[in-house]
Amino acid sequence: MENLSIITLIRGLPGSGKTTFAEVLLTHACVVSADDYFVKGGVYQFDCSKLPQAHASCLERTKEIVKREADVAVANTFSCRWEMQPYFDLAKDLGCKIFVVDLYDGGLSDAELCGRNIHGVPYDGIMRMRDRWEHDWGKGNPVAPWDRETYKCDACDERFQKEEMVTISGKDADVGYDREGVRGSDNVLYVSCCKWCDRGFDMDY
Repeated sequence: MENLSIITLIRGLPGSGKTTFAEVLLTHACVVSADDYFVKGGVYQFDCSKLPQAHASCLERTKEIVKREADVAVANTFSCRWEMQPYFDLAKDLGCKIFVVDLYDGGLSDAELCGRNIHGVPYDGIMRMRDRWEHDWGKGNPVAPWDRETYKCDACDERFQKEEMVTISGKDADVGYDREGVRGSDNVLYVSCCKWCDRGFDMDY
């Protein structure tokens, strides 16, 4: 049965104006984001180790809203197709329409985005997101990196098998934490990385 709800994915780098766009132009929709998970008592307390939970919570909230047949706007970075795929699957399962709005960088430089974003995403973090941005996301791989049989490192273009991945501590990784991270005895989050250049598979802020 058709669901009359509409899911609008608003993708863009931190500071590009995703939430503002949604609140100003999509006034009929409920606005959600993974960042909402980190707001405790009105204070934003980001914890990169909890990004998987944040994205899972965002998807679940979207599902609950759509089931009420209300419109929802999801304001996340969505730099790659695989990050949007769970929402495409959700729209298909619930029989509703889904659209993607791409703000990219809003015409701003990395330095300007760094100064504008309200959650403190660092300059180098924004640079990494820009580097891996899929402009033609429709041709992007819908499968998350850690679920693929083979990997292609965005940093060095090397291809390797999943079992060839190496694991290094998050404190030494060049990028953030991935969904396969586990805490060792020293309470440091470990991440799976490319064996050639030690670049990790991080999730967006």
